[in-house]
Amino acid sequence: MSTENYLNRSIRKVILTTPIILLDYVRLVQFSDMVVKQNKYWLNMRYWLVALIVFGLIVGLSALEKTTLTIASGNPEGVYFKLATALEEILEEENSQLDVIVLETSGSRENAELILHGKADIAFMQNDVAYNFYKGEHNVSTKCDSLRGITSLYTEVIQIVGKKDLFIQEMSDLMGESVSVGQVNSGNIINAIDILRASNLKETDIIEKNHSYSELKDAFSKNEISAAFVTGGLKFSVLEDIAESVNFIPLSKETLLTLRDKYPYFIATTIPANTYPGQIEPVNAAGVKALLVAHASLTSDIVTTVCSALFSHRSDLKKAHPIAAKIKRNSAKRGMTLPLHPGANKYYQKRSFYNFFISIVIIVIVLIFLYLMKYYVRKIYNYSIRQLRQNIQFRLGFVIVLLFMLGSIGSYYFEHNVNDQFDTIYKSFWATILYLLSGFEVEPFTTGGRISAFLLLVGGMGILGSVVGNIASIFMKEGVEKMPKNLKRHIAICNWSKRGEKIIEELHHPGAEPDTSILILTDAEVNEKELRENSDRYANVYFIKGKSTAYKTLKDARVHHAKSVIILSDSNDKEPDPKTILTCLAIRQLQKDLKETHAPHIIAELMDRTNRQISLDAGANEIVSAGFYRTGIMLQSARYHNLSDIFHELLIYEENTSSIFIIESEKLPEILKEKSFQEATEIFNQNRDEKNPVILIGVRRMCKDPRTDEEKIHVILNPSLNADSHNGKFEKFEEGDSLVVLAQAYPNLVNIK
Repeated sequence: MSTENYLNRSIRKVILTTPIILLDYVRLVQFSDMVVKQNKYWLNMRYWLVALIVFGLIVGLSALEKTTLTIASGNPEGVYFKLATALEEILEEENSQLDVIVLETSGSRENAELILHGKADIAFMQNDVAYNFYKGEHNVSTKCDSLRGITSLYTEVIQIVGKKDLFIQEMSDLMGESVSVGQVNSGNIINAIDILRASNLKETDIIEKNHSYSELKDAFSKNEISAAFVTGGLKFSVLEDIAESVNFIPLSKETLLTLRDKYPYFIATTIPANTYPGQIEPVNAAGVKALLVAHASLTSDIVTTVCSALFSHRSDLKKAHPIAAKIKRNSAKRGMTLPLHPGANKYYQKRSFYNFFISIVIIVIVLIFLYLMKYYVRKIYNYSIRQLRQNIQFRLGFVIVLLFMLGSIGSYYFEHNVNDQFDTIYKSFWATILYLLSGFEVEPFTTGGRISAFLLLVGGMGILGSVVGNIASIFMKEGVEKMPKNLKRHIAICNWSKRGEKIIEELHHPGAEPDTSILILTDAEVNEKELRENSDRYANVYFIKGKSTAYKTLKDARVHHAKSVIILSDSNDKEPDPKTILTCLAIRQLQKDLKETHAPHIIAELMDRTNRQISLDAGANEIVSAGFYRTGIMLQSARYHNLSDIFHELLIYEENTSSIFIIESEKLPEILKEKSFQEATEIFNQNRDEKNPVILIGVRRMCKDPRTDEEKIHVILNPSLNADSHNGKFEKFEEGDSLVVLAQAYPNLVNIK
């Protein structure tokens, strides 16, 4: 509190209250005289009563005494004055014992002088001015080590502008020009000198002018100045008025690094694009924190009261000036170069304890939630660990994300006090993303920040490599078709070889099933682009990379919805049959786990026919053994020459060649029901179409296996009347039977009579 103000107020109150005390005393004497006449006992008591009343009056006056708090602010048009007057209203409204006086000043330097000489209790002040007065540096005549910090308010940006018509675009262009560096005794002058020196310029290199902010517009229009230094918040009203006619001069990275190395109060910041009319690019700038400071002798209770008013009424302060939105409790110590006042320290410790308690409560709630969800947490954890062990891409992605997180958090931790790009966690992450894309606008100042930047560089290279790899894979896979999400009734082929290529050529032959989707599941490298370029049969053909025995890969390939699954023997495996059997088991297990009523028809290729039964038990519906059929065809061809040509023609789809087709039961003509095989054959002969002649050669039906007594689907070729075949007995066509026919194309039996 100001001693001069205290004495003035005390004298004034004594003068005002003395007549009241004397009047009360006279009345008391008159009353006591009257009493004495009646009772002399009260004579001695009169003096005691007088003393008691006087004492009560003194105590009452002391209780009514107000504490005066003097705030040094700034120019009436500036931010300091507006915030100070708003703070005055808040303090007086909430504290009837406080009498707040706001002093209008020229700025930070005068405010420091007022604190030094005891004429102000608290003051708004630039960080650099506070630091230099506290240390007694930078042309400060009298050291003021009684300065104490209350809070860091916001960043004041040193905005440098030069006339467009003079092409002043960088610091070197200020040489020989008339430059306004601010009013005498303002912090603006100190900022200007520091930046000039850091830019390898001297004060004598410019023509120094000392205009106030309100004079700048006229000074520019009258050509009194060519450039100006303005220290203040963004969207400064004076700069908005002249923005169209000036360039905003950026500071180089070297200048910013020099400033930070020489002067601890400077921080790196930017003027965002479009802050002012016509300013379309972001501008690198230096800044200093605006502080609220106090004299060391000011009581802790008053400082605590000021802190509480400041942070509890930000909405009221924002009405005075929008920059108050930047005043936050969690950044109160950021950039502070003064020792904290004990009252401020007490307030922050109390809030820190409160925040710590809230954090503990949140952590406990999260832990309880995780405990209640432990089944899912364990599932996610196990999945993540499994992916880290098995999936190289997941592992690489995890490392890249970890580096990104460490780099971002490290940049915030080391840089937030000196670099506005990292003053919050959110801005640190955003700056990190921008760095990965284009580099930091302002390089890190601290050693820790630079190490974090290196981690980001490593992570960025990894991310870039992954992105480039993905883009390259897209180009390499040009023409590759993407599997539909709800693929059904397709044909799946497990494993890949030249036989697979032949299967696709035949399946997508115009005479077969050209529109049927085919999905190939393989862990071998396949050049899809080349396959598609060399053949037009690969429409609706999709490749999935993975092992055919892997549960997830089979699920991704939707084999449980497939019409048929062909399991080719793995040509890269010396003994492929066990893998084929495992694939059968995996498909059936997937079908069981998903509770699918539809069961895909599995055709398994075996190299050793002795594994036939175990393959059937594993879930295969049909077994194809290349060696067995090869031997049989050669044997029959030895007895009946050219018999192999018949098998060849039956197994391929070509124009004017015959193939075997199965007419499903739902397409069985009504006229054939209850007919014998011979009667059905005669009907086919009577309805023979010379363009696509059809020969009935067998029937496919569900019948009992004579060896196992199990109901299975069997094909009975050319059955004789009432005779048993090794696949069952046939008498007449029944509901559910399918026809096995020989034709040149799939026959249409709708009109058969």
